[in-house]
Amino acid sequence: EACRRLGKPERVNYISIDHASGYTLAELLTRNNYVRVRDFCTWWLTEDRFEAFHNFLDNAMPQMNCTTQILERQNDVCRFKLVGSSLRLSTIFSILEGCKLKLHLEEYTVAQTTLEQIFNNFASQQTQEKGVARGMAVHGNYIAVK
Repeated sequence: EACRRLGKPERVNYISIDHASGYTLAELLTRNNYVRVRDFCTWWLTEDRFEAFHNFLDNAMPQMNCTTQILERQNDVCRFKLVGSSLRLSTIFSILEGCKLKLHLEEYTVAQTTLEQIFNNFASQQTQEKGVARGMAVHGNYIAVK
């Protein structure tokens, strides 16, 4: 009822164990059968701030030929991936500093993709090989290279 009265009825679906921030309210409801007004308002503001920041990125990045993708989110912490061929760290810092107060950013980190992240991404997309690779022979419990 509160979500509807506050103009965002879809947020009632966020109050579940599987949601990045709504799980806290879901746990309180399960344990106590109620949620304190203070807890609800804190959660609501967190959602408002996340939506505002996400919308800001979605609107600002295409102007720089960049796309955004949310990688993870938990409570009031989130990680985004920004993809663009001409994207510069200095530009990202400038944009984030410019909106820090307006969007209530407490802190942020900007970093380039590491070689380890690139390797892990390739490894996660690689299909698992079936059978024995050409040039290899299997003998008992070990593989002999010819």
